[in-house]
Amino acid sequence: MAPPRFPPSSSAARLPPRSTPPEPRPSPPAAAAGAAALAPGSLEEVLLQAAFDGNLRLVRKMARALDEGDGRRLGDKVGAVRDSNGVGALHLAAGRGSLPVCGYLLEELRVDIDAVEDRGETALTFAINSGNADMVRYLLDHGADTEKLNNDGLTVLHFASGEGNS
Repeated sequence: MAPPRFPPSSSAARLPPRSTPPEPRPSPPAAAAGAAALAPGSLEEVLLQAAFDGNLRLVRKMARALDEGDGRRLGDKVGAVRDSNGVGALHLAAGRGSLPVCGYLLEELRVDIDAVEDRGETALTFAINSGNADMVRYLLDHGADTEKLNNDGLTVLHFASGEGNS
């Protein structure tokens, strides 16, 4: 059975117009990490799906499984797992409002809170677009950059004001 697609923001029509229309977001398993496609059932695919689902237990398990003992920091490894649009576990968890998963990724693994996907959007943008004030507050309290520009030259404040949450 196919996993649910990442739901688009219901208020996308109120956001400032983009220079080019955004491409539809695939669900995490249909995606790629870097240049290599994620194999069905791969650790990376399961990690992204677990983050999307808010399944902290499975996110922890998949993160531990990614640790190959090569000296690379586990947070860097987890942060490098992306779908074909550059969306990572933190983007997915923030967009879905999963505070436990975001807490694990940020506080324990120390993934980059300001990591961007292909359009230059951060987890904070995903949280704002989902309308989840608690998640937005959490990300701001943990140092999310409100002045980072996306590929269209907009900051998250543009999105927040478009959402009526300034």
